[in-house]
Amino acid sequence: MAHIQKIVEYMPTNSEVKLALNTWQRRDFEYGDSDCVAFVAHILTELHGRDFTSLITYNDEDEAEEIIDDHGGFEELMDFHLGNPTQPHNGDPAMIELPKVGKMMGIVFEDAVVCVTKKGLARFPKKYIIRGWQVWKQ
Repeated sequence: MAHIQKIVEYMPTNSEVKLALNTWQRRDFEYGDSDCVAFVAHILTELHGRDFTSLITYNDEDEAEEIIDDHGGFEELMDFHLGNPTQPHNGDPAMIELPKVGKMMGIVFEDAVVCVTKKGLARFPKKYIIRGWQVWKQ
């Protein structure tokens, strides 16, 4: 498994993030194809022109859980691939934690975090962010 390198020279604009979000093909939730991690990888690929989709691959929930466990937790897995956590900005990946739902990955967009859920795309307030990563150079 590879680490990413900060390769973008600027923070994406709202318009660029919105365009990237609109490239996501809505489909039934499926681990490894249309889950929160696959969504974030797709959006980062669209924004930055580098394939993020091959960083973490799995075919079902059991494989996903095994990868998470092998890294010591979801946060540690994402740190391994995205680097040291920082304050996320527009277009950056973020992990949120929702009551009764748990942790999921999403993309910061304007005043919210956009995530894929089992019911489709949803926006959640930034107050639920527990970790974020900046993938562009300051």
